[in-house]
Amino acid sequence: MEDVTTDRATIDSWKRLFLSRAKLKAASQASALLAGFAMVAMVEVNFSPAEGEQLPPGLIVSFAICTVLLVSFNMLALMISTCILPNVDAIASLNIVSFVKESPHAELRNYIELAWIASTVFGIMFFMIEIGLLCWVQFYHVLVVAAWASTVALIPITLVFIVVAVKFYQALMRHNYFLRESTVQELELLNEQWSNTSFVGPKRKPSLQIV
Repeated sequence: MEDVTTDRATIDSWKRLFLSRAKLKAASQASALLAGFAMVAMVEVNFSPAEGEQLPPGLIVSFAICTVLLVSFNMLALMISTCILPNVDAIASLNIVSFVKESPHAELRNYIELAWIASTVFGIMFFMIEIGLLCWVQFYHVLVVAAWASTVALIPITLVFIVVAVKFYQALMRHNYFLRESTVQELELLNEQWSNTSFVGPKRKPSLQIV
């Protein structure tokens, strides 16, 4: 029974290792893409229009703040992924069961979750805001109706994104809860079987004493 419990714990450790590696890879790729888009948008936008066509200061300030936040969150996720991912990949590529304990994914779990949230939640959220502000910067002096139309189209898309993110998070939490509950029930069953086999032995015949 001890071997079965150990195998179960090892399998769970490998599952957590591969999940951590997948999160780090996804955060790294998404962060590089979003940060690159923000940098290109900031460089390509023309903030020196013709005379009499100055952009509102509030719009420029909002665009600058959103760009800085977008790049900062994604660079944070990219830095964490770049530092942790090579160590996790090195252990995962060996495919040796006993080496899973040498991976830092368990001790650095909070940092991995931080990179995942910074990239997939805050990164995408600021990316959506960046698109709306970029439409205003580009279309403000060309056609204001186009800027308003882009904003009207972006609002329901953002709401759908938030609803899907919340529903996905709830479904993931329910899945993790039922998975942990089934694991606990399985361990309790193994413990009960082990207790029965350990403390129940063969019955001894009573000894007879001749006086």
